[in-house]
Amino acid sequence: MTDTPYDKKSQTGPIISLASLHTSGLVRLDFWSFPALLTLLLALVALYDFVIFHTLAELFAILVAFVMFVLAWHTSALTQNRFMLVLACGYFWIGTLDLAHTLAYKGLELLPYSGVNAAAQIWIVTRYFEAVLLLVAPGLAGYRISKTAIMTAGGAVSVALLAWVLSGIFPQAYVEGKGLTAFKIGSEFLIVALLVGAIWTLLHFRPVTEPVNLTLLVSALILTIFTELTFTVYLDPFGFANFTGHILKLLSFWLIFQAIIASNIERPYKDLQSALQQAQQSTAAAEKANKAKSDFLSMMSHDLRTPLNAVMGFSDMMRGQVLGSLGNPKYVEYSDAIHKSGAYLVSLINDILDVSKIESGHYELEEEELDLQEVIREIHVGVATRVPADSHALKIDMAADSPLLLADRRATLQILANLIGNATKFSTAGSDIRVSWKADDQGRWVLSITDTGCGIAADKLETIIEPFVQANPLVSRKHEGVGLGLHIVHLLAKLHDATLKISSVEGKGTTVSLAYPPERIVQRENRKAAG
Repeated sequence: MTDTPYDKKSQTGPIISLASLHTSGLVRLDFWSFPALLTLLLALVALYDFVIFHTLAELFAILVAFVMFVLAWHTSALTQNRFMLVLACGYFWIGTLDLAHTLAYKGLELLPYSGVNAAAQIWIVTRYFEAVLLLVAPGLAGYRISKTAIMTAGGAVSVALLAWVLSGIFPQAYVEGKGLTAFKIGSEFLIVALLVGAIWTLLHFRPVTEPVNLTLLVSALILTIFTELTFTVYLDPFGFANFTGHILKLLSFWLIFQAIIASNIERPYKDLQSALQQAQQSTAAAEKANKAKSDFLSMMSHDLRTPLNAVMGFSDMMRGQVLGSLGNPKYVEYSDAIHKSGAYLVSLINDILDVSKIESGHYELEEEELDLQEVIREIHVGVATRVPADSHALKIDMAADSPLLLADRRATLQILANLIGNATKFSTAGSDIRVSWKADDQGRWVLSITDTGCGIAADKLETIIEPFVQANPLVSRKHEGVGLGLHIVHLLAKLHDATLKISSVEGKGTTVSLAYPPERIVQRENRKAAG
């Protein structure tokens, strides 16, 4: 048991109100329809045979006790309150003792120790157990007691009580020809006193936060008190007082059962519904904010591109000295720097817009059958314009008859441009960059780009595909990188149902692989046959 007292400060608000009476069902006819029908049927059975009535009434109550145990046991993870679990586990053993009482009842007498007195004795110890359980359970609400410990304790008490009765030393409760003993009557009044105390502890500790549950439990305790009082006046074990007491007991069990349903099933379900509604509202708000972001980025891209196009156009004219010599060579150098900076800003704007489109679901793929060798050569030419041609050797490792890829051409160009561009930027001059296109053992085709550059630290591999995350900010800044390249590759790969994998050893190089599923692979012979 973990010593964690229940916080009574959170238990505020009215204890029992008219609203809680209505919500609990106590003043609704439909709530009482099943118990009323059951009472009517049992009354008809009692007119025919009281022993059968007694057996059915007890079995119904026992069934309710076992069902409430199963519900509380398997839903205990949904509530932080141990009160209902303690109550349900206790009622499991109360139901077990009531079963012994039923089997020992006069007219059935299926136990070795049976008869009116035996049944009354088992009844008394069971009701003591129930009253003490109801008295102490509210105080245990805030303690983390394991389910096994609760069940073990309840079982030990039940076995001890039953053994006490069967030992023959338990006081007599009923004498043939005389009726109830003073011990039996006194015990019933003592049990009533314990039940009154149980109502006080229930209202004092407030182990259930909702007035609805509190109303059901207090009502159940009141019915239990009247149950015990009826068993102080009967002379005949088959009389009206006995009939009334068993009906009241059944109704009391029914109310506790309803309280467990309200606490362990209905309340978590309502909480789940509330959380779902909040999640839906948050999702709607996020979608609205995302649309506003997309609209803003679209507007900003237009506003930024217009002056940038002018900057790039005029700087290109200046470095080409279209309108005449600039004079000082430094001006040519400056105009070239202006043009490159403008090109970088345009590329950055395009990357940000692509990320926005993909994340908002507005990026539409226009799929076609691509020959990756042609795409790679096209990319290599573009990269070579930004990097000295003799600084890296691009080696393509793919067979002439390797299959085509069913993909969006622009997206594939962007993927390869980012990966080959990264391999070029982060590798030393003269090193090789290898691109391969091969099948794996799972029926997929894998596009891999391998370099022998600076590599990525192990602690960065898991986050490197996140936006604006850089393996080495100093190196990235040197090469004008902001950390969007791999993130865009990751997003575009997902759009193509491809799996991205990054393997790297710091100081030795990196391999980035994209595994495409079989449905995106087109064999060349199939294409020819179709043609």
